[in-house]
Amino acid sequence: TEVVTKEVIAPTGRGGMVVKTGVATDYRTQDLFGYLVEEDRLVSLYDFVNKKGIFPDVAPDERFCLLTTTGSSSSTAEVQFSFYSESLEEMRDENKRYTLTTDQISKINPNTKSCPIFRSQQDRDITVSLYDQFPVIWNEEASSNPWGISYHRMVDLSTDSGLFEDNKKEELEEAGFSLDKNIFKRDKDKYYPLYEAKFIQQFDHRFGTFEGIERENRFIRRASTNTPTYDQKSDPEFEVIPRYWVSEDDFDDVTDSIEWDEDWVFSFRDIARVTSDSRTAMGTICPYYPFGNTAPILTFSGDDLERRALLFTSLYTSFVFDYALRQSMGGTHVNLYILKQLPMPDPEELDEYHVHKENGVRSAS
Repeated sequence: TEVVTKEVIAPTGRGGMVVKTGVATDYRTQDLFGYLVEEDRLVSLYDFVNKKGIFPDVAPDERFCLLTTTGSSSSTAEVQFSFYSESLEEMRDENKRYTLTTDQISKINPNTKSCPIFRSQQDRDITVSLYDQFPVIWNEEASSNPWGISYHRMVDLSTDSGLFEDNKKEELEEAGFSLDKNIFKRDKDKYYPLYEAKFIQQFDHRFGTFEGIERENRFIRRASTNTPTYDQKSDPEFEVIPRYWVSEDDFDDVTDSIEWDEDWVFSFRDIARVTSDSRTAMGTICPYYPFGNTAPILTFSGDDLERRALLFTSLYTSFVFDYALRQSMGGTHVNLYILKQLPMPDPEELDEYHVHKENGVRSAS
């Protein structure tokens, strides 16, 4: 990157180009964009959606940007941005345009140095304020992980189908297994329910169930669940019924590398559609069962794990965190690199607030 920049752009010159917006937002181009940011070579980036056919032969949902960089002797203190414009008139709208310093970009995305995306000046101001007050969850550069989080994807529903595809309700019952809540048992053998993201909502690991869904509708593409009744939700013994189960031996193999002795984990929905879903951050504490890849799990380290997980769950499902996550979503998946770079108070700060509150002192934190 450095060689190309030196050869193409004169020390006091500037270069403009039309490229796909992914140059600034995609994970695979983070090194290139990070270099432009860290070396103060970025002048402006104006993003467009091709809905009005600026490029007639290109799909309407494709995004491209006008990217301007500078030579080594004329670095810029602030970078100008705008996103999701459909025309030059929109791009010139002062409410859509905003500036960020290289320090602010690094504070918001310290691990990837990728470009923060905001739809308006107001979104920019609110998000910068959040990152000024709170650190990111997991700062790789500073080796900081105050929540002691470890991220795990257990069972890939595409590539690990051998672990579960033959373990359906009817097959296990035919083999002599009996259902105890949602665990199949026969003598000493056990099959644990395979949890999917559709079972999870805010503070709720019993949001959906395949109980009552006919077999022919359970395994279709985008199979829908039933919503548990009020009486079922009122019963603390009620558990949701999945489509598949995983044997205890296979579950032990899958979790062999996970250092975790509790009977619960935190899980969240990996799929998050910013444009259509009312909530983006959906996660909760769940039983420690096998989980599909669309429901990654988090484990914690440190003292008082139960309290730590409860605090984390409360923050994860808050409106403020949901807002911050929406600003970071470029696609439909809450990937680990996105999760790591979201702002959140660390546990020690919350402990300090708790002490102030117990002593009758109101704290700004």
